[in-house]
Amino acid sequence: MLFNLQDGQVLDNDISSYDTAERDTLDYLESRAVELSEETSMLSRELRKLATKCMELNDANAILMDELRQMCGSSEIEILEAINPNNNPQTDDEWSSQSTVVTKSESSSQ
Repeated sequence: MLFNLQDGQVLDNDISSYDTAERDTLDYLESRAVELSEETSMLSRELRKLATKCMELNDANAILMDELRQMCGSSEIEILEAINPNNNPQTDDEWSSQSTVVTKSESSSQ
């Protein structure tokens, strides 16, 4: 049986004319196509879950930043906002090479 990837239906082609090796290859490719289709669906669901979690974390981060701004003042928070990836989108490589850790003594001296 052959699988039509475009509409997901089984084709009614007679593969009896194919030799055993060709049938085995076709069967293998068909099963791989089904597996990959299922994996794609699973990965899409996982991506949607992660995107939702990311939005929730962004919302929580915004609330925390507002609380910090009220407690510490805007000037203290500017450093955090400058390295916040939501305010300054970067690739992972750029982020790891450009991010800095600000210690308590450094932030109080500024």
